[in-house]
Amino acid sequence: MAIFGSIHLLTQLVIWLVPSYNVRLVGFIVMGLCQMKNSLCYVWLFGLIRAKDNTIVCGIINAWDSITLTVLTVYFIFLSRSWFVIYLCNTVLGLFSLSFLLCVAPDNPKWLLAKG
Repeated sequence: MAIFGSIHLLTQLVIWLVPSYNVRLVGFIVMGLCQMKNSLCYVWLFGLIRAKDNTIVCGIINAWDSITLTVLTVYFIFLSRSWFVIYLCNTVLGLFSLSFLLCVAPDNPKWLLAKG
C-alpha cells in the first residue's frame, strides 16, 4: 500500500505540475495501474475486523466512494469546469491520508505472519 500510494501521489503531482498532454496521459495510466492499493486496503481491512462485520464495512466503503463521486459531479456541474482546484485538494488529502496511514496503521501482512 505504501509503494502504490506513494507512486499514486507522485503521479498526481506530476500531472498537476507538468502542463504536457502526453505526460498527463501517461500519468493517468500509471494512476490507474496504482489503483491496486484500493484492493489491498479491502484485504487488510477485512483482516482487521470480525468476519460478521465484513458486509457493513464493505457497504460503508462503497458509500464513501459514491459520496466522493457525487461531490465531484456536483463540483463540475455547478461550481467550475476547472479541474485544478479539486485536483489540488484531492492531492493534499491523499498526501495527508498516506502520511497518516504510514505512521499509524500496522503493517497487517507482517503482523499476521508474526502472529501465525
